[in-house]
Amino acid sequence: MVLGGAVFVLAACVGDDPSAGSGNDPDASPGASSGAPSGSSGAQADGSATCTAPNTCDGASLVRCDGVALGVCALGCANGACTSFDPTGPLGAEELSTFGLDDVVLDDNLVFDTDDGSVYVVDSSGALAPLRAANTTPTEYEASAGIGYRRAADRGIFFFDSFEVRHGTRRNFRGALGLTIMARRSVVVNGVWTLPCGALGALTSGDAPGKDAGFGGGGGGGHVTKGGDGRASCTPVYEGSSEAERCAEGGEGGPGGAPVPPTTDWALVGGGRGGNSGVTLGGGGGAAVQLVSQGLVTIGPGTADATAGINVGGCGGVSNGLGGGGAGGMLIVEAPVLNFLANAGIAANGGAGAPASPPAGEILASDGQLSKTAWATSPNAVGCSAQGGHGGADTVLPANAPANPDPSCGTAPYFSLPGGGGGGSVGRVHVVTRNAAPLTRDPGFFVVPEASIAALP
Repeated sequence: MVLGGAVFVLAACVGDDPSAGSGNDPDASPGASSGAPSGSSGAQADGSATCTAPNTCDGASLVRCDGVALGVCALGCANGACTSFDPTGPLGAEELSTFGLDDVVLDDNLVFDTDDGSVYVVDSSGALAPLRAANTTPTEYEASAGIGYRRAADRGIFFFDSFEVRHGTRRNFRGALGLTIMARRSVVVNGVWTLPCGALGALTSGDAPGKDAGFGGGGGGGHVTKGGDGRASCTPVYEGSSEAERCAEGGEGGPGGAPVPPTTDWALVGGGRGGNSGVTLGGGGGAAVQLVSQGLVTIGPGTADATAGINVGGCGGVSNGLGGGGAGGMLIVEAPVLNFLANAGIAANGGAGAPASPPAGEILASDGQLSKTAWATSPNAVGCSAQGGHGGADTVLPANAPANPDPSCGTAPYFSLPGGGGGGSVGRVHVVTRNAAPLTRDPGFFVVPEASIAALP
């Protein structure tokens, strides 16, 4: 498929069960189609018909009616179709067997809209050139330009034959709805894929966002804990007044957002945004993303110098504005075969809260990192400002904005003590695979926070 100015072809049948070997997959036929997803294919690569009888099974292999092997089914083959499973959420098993779609490789020049299914290529001038038009009826499945799409209540669902990420940035996806990637053969992430904050299912209302305040905004609430609290700002009433009198005149710091309520239907719910201050906005919450394949999902490998993986971390608050950090998002990974390889990982860390007066003007507190050991930090405060709280990560709780440690602050002539924003909480990772045994991974593969695990239904 031609995307982002290059032709990408995945020659290996990477969606097959590795125990059965691999080979060329001749069934991938490009071109547009519409209507409900289908689990059969009677077309050649040029779209011409070959036969109309149903597919058959040869052991675990799916065979077209003209004798062409379509590939090895990871969960076995029965009644002329690959055995599938019901993904979590509003998705059907039959949707995993959609033929006639393309192999897509994500690069910096592609933009997908989860709200309507439109896809764009960023041209040399930076303008968006349409590649796939929005669905005529967003809630009904349509395939165009080799990519399928339909919309559910909480997510936009994109369908591919296979989907690979070599490098993904925050601008690759946009929209208010969460993101689901459905790939018949495989999902492969062998570079760094950073999802946007404040979009794709991130929470901007309710109890999870950090509370707004005249001064330090609260950190966003995640799926595990509440966000860190913002710190009050203390201003002078008159010389010689007590600290209590000065702080009462300033403004309260916003409390951190509450944890995201657990859901029984696995709705795609991202992280809560950081609380706004009276000056500027808090950091956006992390995205809600679901990756589903009938074959396999591979993440990594990275290298000793460059980590590969998926980052749904929250964003940091804006300094000089005391905004709270956004909470980490949500990632669901579902496939019969999972390859979690070395020097790679999955992270939903929280963003840091912002100080009132950073050392170099208005800059961002750091975002949630793709890391198990590094948490998002706030720039150091200048003078008697309060620093923002760090973001939550792994076993590290998000921090309340701390008091300025300088003992001279709060005494003459430093009566004004601007507050800082609280840190965002960590998000959630959920894995569904062939069995619910402890997650198998290569040494050096990390998951933050540690994943909940379930068996394929």
